[in-house]
Amino acid sequence: MITTLTNTSYDAIHEHIAGKKLVILYPETKNRNVFISCLSEYYGMSMQYYCIRAEQKTLKSWLLGLTGNADFPVLAQALKDGDAASWAEALSADFANIAKQNGETALLLDEYDRVSGQRDEARFWGALLANLPRGVQIILNARQLGRDPWQEWIEKGDVRVLGREWRATSGMFSADPYERPTLEVFTFGEGRVLINGHEVSRWDGVLPRNLFFYLIDRPLVTRDEIFHAFWPTLSVREATNVFHVTKRKITDRLSRASGNKNIELTQYRSGYYIPSDQLTRCIDVDEFREMAECAESGGDAASMKLYYLRAVELYRGEFLETVDMDWVAQRREQYREMVTEALQALSQIALAESQPVLARDYLLRALAHSPERDDLHHYLQQITG
Repeated sequence: MITTLTNTSYDAIHEHIAGKKLVILYPETKNRNVFISCLSEYYGMSMQYYCIRAEQKTLKSWLLGLTGNADFPVLAQALKDGDAASWAEALSADFANIAKQNGETALLLDEYDRVSGQRDEARFWGALLANLPRGVQIILNARQLGRDPWQEWIEKGDVRVLGREWRATSGMFSADPYERPTLEVFTFGEGRVLINGHEVSRWDGVLPRNLFFYLIDRPLVTRDEIFHAFWPTLSVREATNVFHVTKRKITDRLSRASGNKNIELTQYRSGYYIPSDQLTRCIDVDEFREMAECAESGGDAASMKLYYLRAVELYRGEFLETVDMDWVAQRREQYREMVTEALQALSQIALAESQPVLARDYLLRALAHSPERDDLHHYLQQITG
């Protein structure tokens, strides 16, 4: 299973992270659950799990929550006084006692993005990395994570990032030998753009952002098609002027975010705008379509299930849900139908595996996307009796 999804193996993963005190699950990895399953299988009962709650906004608050586990008495005492460094030393002492009793051990710290960037973060983790004993590993899972303070420790080899090494591109936490900037585009949901791990958050207006996503969506497009989508009422001359001004703004935004000069998103050849060879692209919707196509191409049930699960995980919200344009609405409906079909297929697979509750849950998720589907309502009645 893991080889199918990640082009690597359990042994390769363990070898990659062996001896590292801190492992970060790459925030945009599509294989998060696979890697967590792999680590859980390796550590077994020796891996503890702690999920940071929404109300735990500070370093001290989530550490206090961790002391609800009786395995951390030294930390509990230290939190009555002291500072971030002393808390890290206390946590290290508790882990030393745990490792002495149980051997190799790990802590999976989930939802870390809720506290990332807080005061004393760098001081705490620096002290923890300096004091954490051998045989103990902390695993961070977060949906979003900045480069600081982690990048310095990654470059030194003290911290491993798991989940980017087997992607076509890497982006965030980049210590990679790619000569071209890496562009990562996430179109499901509000829409996010990263270039070399830096988010493009300022677009100098709505128009450059919308045109960017349009050109990403259409790797082969003519000027007339662009003009029809964006400026149907303008003359060719007027549309040409607006188009070139807007396109320059896109270049400027990408260049500023990456620190490179004059990064062009497209190039013009034989009457078409095509992807620029200045960038390495990684686009979630491309992978979503690929996973759906692989699942639909046939093969054994196990492979179909994996491909559909991967497609569903990629679908993190409706396509560009904040953009109100006709071409976006068409794509949105297309991908909504695709994720509905994927969930229906997973429901059927679950039922065949004698998991009726899971089959029902998949079907309810499908209906949440496509409530008008009478066939899904009928299928749900069959399952629930």
